[in-house]
Amino acid sequence: MVDLDKAVKDFKNMFCLQGSMGIIKLLEDAYKGKLMILQILVCNNGKLFAGEIAKELGVSTARVAAAIKGLVAKGYVKRSQTEEDGRKVLITITNEGKDILTLYINKVDNILKENFKKVTEEELNTFIQIGTKLFS
Repeated sequence: MVDLDKAVKDFKNMFCLQGSMGIIKLLEDAYKGKLMILQILVCNNGKLFAGEIAKELGVSTARVAAAIKGLVAKGYVKRSQTEEDGRKVLITITNEGKDILTLYINKVDNILKENFKKVTEEELNTFIQIGTKLFS
């Protein structure tokens, strides 16, 4: 029988190793906040209402508004109000936003590829199967 307490401890300790901390930080940055907003926009034909982004992220509209303000300042998205309802703000990703998202995704992909080289193809497939099973 598996010692679940030991398994949990070993699993958590795996993420405290020096090499894994950089990967975790990179993935965390990529999949939350401003980069996640860009990703959500790309997955939704490049535009969504601010409220829809907040709902998708599970955060307040105020938090999304602050993040969008920063993205607008960098030129990654633009805001526009609809003629039907001036209170609704439509967020559209710009080409610069698509470019920065692509750069970041490529950076994450390259780091993961380098780390995946440390294991065999069979080990990698097993890892992906187990991860999918555990986190789906």
